[in-house]
Amino acid sequence: MKIKDKRRLLTYRNLLDEPIKFNPFVFSRHFFLWVILGIIGGLIAGVYWIILEFMMHGLAIFEGWQVIPTMAISGLLAGLIIHFIGDPGEI
Repeated sequence: MKIKDKRRLLTYRNLLDEPIKFNPFVFSRHFFLWVILGIIGGLIAGVYWIILEFMMHGLAIFEGWQVIPTMAISGLLAGLIIHFIGDPGEI
């Protein structure tokens, strides 16, 4: 191995041995994309939670025998959605 190659190899090895330096004031483009993705995901989760709570309180008015047709219709709608849109495992 030539001396030039040995020096280059030692330089690369020394670079790998040093700890990674992080400057908190320099953010990359990927950092901002991850922040935006997190905000959008949080907003979607919040809206989903609000809709779920609204549906649960809206369906709480059914009591007694009215629960059976309500669940049957809900099951039919869920089956149709799965049939036409696809199984959630496939999405």
